[in-house]
Amino acid sequence: MNHQGVSEIFFEESYTVPADQTAKSLFSRLPHGNGYAERLIECLATGYLVAVVESICIREMQQHVDAVAEVVVGRSIRIDHRGPIPPKSPLRLRG
Repeated sequence: MNHQGVSEIFFEESYTVPADQTAKSLFSRLPHGNGYAERLIECLATGYLVAVVESICIREMQQHVDAVAEVVVGRSIRIDHRGPIPPKSPLRLRG
């Protein structure tokens, strides 16, 4: 692994929220969430936000690892989800 390269990773991207990544959509498919899913607003689910950020981080990390001997896995995450983002809205991601 290129530790210096990893320590210098930075990204800034825009992501448009798909209609199927809302809290209402996600929780309606979960056994413990479908009872209150209809009361949720149509906005990006935090779980999907985590997955989007993690996918960007993995993409960036893959440039600094030996693909034959190493695999990128998540270890920890710290995110500020600052407000509801409705479907079709742009989201700015920095990390």
